[in-house]
Amino acid sequence: MWLEVDGFCDLLNSFWNERNVTSPSSFILAKKLNVLKTKLKEWTGDVFGHLEFKMANLVEEVNSLDEKEQQQSLSLSLSGR
Repeated sequence: MWLEVDGFCDLLNSFWNERNVTSPSSFILAKKLNVLKTKLKEWTGDVFGHLEFKMANLVEEVNSLDEKEQQQSLSLSLSGR
């Protein structure tokens, strides 16, 4: 999903190159990965919104339509046909 967003690779490069730390290589890698994780979580929330919330709303909507269908036939506009 991330790779389909225009400019994601450039953004990833900027996150990765943002911090220049002079320390042992393993410490630098760990620190950069930690910063990258935080930045990607923030970016994902900004770009895609809260997916769990959106998914819960969609599941609720589908369940509501299922209940309506059980009570009566859905119109063509509601059934998506």
